[in-house]
Amino acid sequence: MMMPLKPLVRAGERPEHPAAYLRLAMDAPDARLRAHYAETGLLFPPDPEDRETRLLLLRQLYRAHLDRSDLEGARAAAEEMVVEGALRDIAHHDHARILSALGETRAAIREQRLAALASPEERRPFQYWTLAAMQHFAGDGDGALASLDHAERSARTEGPLLRAHRVFVLLDQQKPAGDVDAVLEALDAHPSGRAYGLFLRGAIEVLRGHRVEGVAALQAFLHRHREASAAQRWTLAAELDRARELLAQYGSPGDVGTDAGA
Repeated sequence: MMMPLKPLVRAGERPEHPAAYLRLAMDAPDARLRAHYAETGLLFPPDPEDRETRLLLLRQLYRAHLDRSDLEGARAAAEEMVVEGALRDIAHHDHARILSALGETRAAIREQRLAALASPEERRPFQYWTLAAMQHFAGDGDGALASLDHAERSARTEGPLLRAHRVFVLLDQQKPAGDVDAVLEALDAHPSGRAYGLFLRGAIEVLRGHRVEGVAALQAFLHRHREASAAQRWTLAAELDRARELLAQYGSPGDVGTDAGA
């Protein structure tokens, strides 16, 4: 996502434009200061010519609430983002994420579908992929495969991740998944192969019967997020939960270990 230019703010000088508070919020070292700067920036009268800055200030407030595990505060900020009307796919996506974290799965899928429909071409693969993941985790494998079709049509660099998630869905449905080794090889070569790709690899491996490899990848995925911010963990709550479920189902006692906590 392209952010607006960030004006410089001199030490001790009170910013006179909400974009300056956006810069301060984005650079804030903790959630308290992030919320303070975002809320201060939001005190400025709305500028119809610069709705994106207000939307991004609300997004910083949303992030601050997540970092404090204040899910209802994050929901309120996300609802304001949707009402604001700028960057509609981002607003609906953040709203979907918090609804999912709150366990409101059907509402989350509805919001994420709106995000996908509103997304510009450069964000369309991500938004449809997120929709596919939500549908998959809700038990709608066919819907997930259809959303992955949409994502792949406009994919640029996301192809290996999308194909890996397709294999995950197919194996979860106990359907033929094609050349799984080739898909995993491409996944490993992708820049996200050692990040989100660990989750996909782990799920695929345990579902195709490679328990040792799958358990190791799922444990690595959980371990990677132990030190992540609360906002990052809430954003990936569904994936972290699914990783733990797979470890409990396919691993040995103790495989989840101390990485179980979100």
